[in-house]
Amino acid sequence: MGNERGAVFPLTLMIVFIAFLIASQTAFIFISQHGYLKEISNYYKQEGERLLNETLWEEDE
Repeated sequence: MGNERGAVFPLTLMIVFIAFLIASQTAFIFISQHGYLKEISNYYKQEGERLLNETLWEEDE
């Protein structure tokens, strides 16, 4: 019974390590999604500007 006290620290380290892995994976997903949304937003801005320019050039002709 005297050796049971040594099992708490490795278990605690394992739980902290698993929590760290989950937190880092969550942060990676959030950063990836944020970059995707910025890229999509820029795409639609450029596409809108391109269509507007094409429309203006067609009216000038």
